Amino acid sequence: MIALVLPLTVVADSHDLRPFQETRLAEAGLVVLVPARPEWVLSLTPLERNQRIELSTPPDYYPAASIQIVRDADLGIVDDELPGVALSALQVLRTRMHVADALAPEELREIDAGNLAGFEDNFSVQRGDAEYDLRNIVGKLPSGHLISILVSTPAGQMAHIDHMVEKILVNLEEV
Repeated sequence: MIALVLPLTVVADSHDLRPFQETRLAEAGLVVLVPARPEWVLSLTPLERNQRIELSTPPDYYPAASIQIVRDADLGIVDDELPGVALSALQVLRTRMHVADALAPEELREIDAGNLAGFEDNFSVQRGDAEYDLRNIVGKLPSGHLISILVSTPAGQMAHIDHMVEKILVNLEEV
């Protein structure tokens, strides 16, 4: 299902003055900046307890990229629990993606971006003839709600979209 929403605000990105649309997604409980030039595809997918927001580049955009965001409104955590919860959740994705290397606590990279505090894991996976770089983030919002963000792009291309991902992360807000 694609959510069609009107932009509340257009925010310019200093990197190439790329505009973003501030988009309120009440069903997912978040306000998200969506790249507007070129316009990224925004979709919502219902999950068991919440909604997955997916932002993806238009078909002819280079590099192809996808950002999935899920806020768990039913699960709240406190700061002391965050490292253990993040490590466990990040490892679950590695396992599901058949990454043989287990994630060690000392490999966690702390992230603090706007309202988001958490940890991230960066790794690559091979799917058929293609290799992809993944940036997996698990954190919490000021409400204590857990949030997970997965960024994927073809191998070697993450640096091309990092500025856009950072802009989205820093401006992520709960409704």
